[in-house]
Amino acid sequence: MHSITWDDVWAPVCSRYHVLRYDRRGYGRSEPAKTPFVGEDDLSKVMRRVHVDRAMIVGNSSGGGLALDFVLAHPEMVEALFLIGPVVHGMPSTDYFNERGSQNTVPLAHGDVKGTAENWSRDRFLIAGDDQRARKKVDDVLTENPQNLRVAGELEIRPSPPAVLRLSSARGLPHSCAFSANSWERITSLSLSISNTLQVASSQG
Repeated sequence: MHSITWDDVWAPVCSRYHVLRYDRRGYGRSEPAKTPFVGEDDLSKVMRRVHVDRAMIVGNSSGGGLALDFVLAHPEMVEALFLIGPVVHGMPSTDYFNERGSQNTVPLAHGDVKGTAENWSRDRFLIAGDDQRARKKVDDVLTENPQNLRVAGELEIRPSPPAVLRLSSARGLPHSCAFSANSWERITSLSLSISNTLQVASSQG
């Protein structure tokens, strides 16, 4: 999912903060990477382009992984972290997690974007309970943006050693909070959000 992920909370967030969001490479309206790149550098460049020296970073899922990598690389640019079901790079995925992803994307191997979108829209780890409106939105967004399903990330250069080995010894990091992946209602007052979308913000003065 790209920047549309945050549409339902965008208006209330913008009413209180200066906010910027952008699609990571290969997602939404952003072109896929053609050469190796560093995701933390992309975020840093976006912040500097709009003259934001320091911001709250909110990361959801793989965006949480980028948020963690970013704060380790640029702690001076991060006011706070708010993490929702974050990936932690370097932490092995379970067999169940890998199998789940493989099963959901089986139709894509046959060019069936709609079938793949339906599988992900029914995934209980993406949407809890029986929220049919949310499931339809996931289905529609992925069907209309099939590039979101094909980002492999092979050109993205990740830090070494990975975050999982560095967090315990890192110093000077901001306070961070972690919530489950289904806690969407808790982000309505945040100033910056990252999913496969990145958003950068500074409080209004």
